[in-house]
Amino acid sequence: MNHRMWARIVAVLMLACSAASHAAPGRAKSELCPAPFISDGQWSVGPYGPILTLHTTLCGRLADGYDLASVYVEVVKRFSGNPLWYNPQGLRDQVRCHFALFRQDVTFEIEPSLPYVGEARTITSRCKPKVADPDPPAKS
Repeated sequence: MNHRMWARIVAVLMLACSAASHAAPGRAKSELCPAPFISDGQWSVGPYGPILTLHTTLCGRLADGYDLASVYVEVVKRFSGNPLWYNPQGLRDQVRCHFALFRQDVTFEIEPSLPYVGEARTITSRCKPKVADPDPPAKS
């Protein structure tokens, strides 16, 4: 396919996903821009511990709040069977952070060795928290 054809395909997909975001409340955009949201992922070990490099699909880059739970479920189903997988709360927050701050990136990394600090602090640290400072427990 030539460049013009790819541009048309991308434009149609973006228009479909944009229309879905204006759909009736409660209707997930993923109905028009479905999973998979992650095309591929590879585990590696860096100087500070394990790293999961994730590659997003176009629909993954267009995922919004309705779809983020589905994105994380997809990550868990596909990559949590590896012995390098631990710290699921921290990984969840890193995934949500990447989609909040760096949605258009085709590739991003999540690291189980980074401390769980809660979603807000993960976002404040631009997805790479360094010091453990978890959210306070919920009051009953």
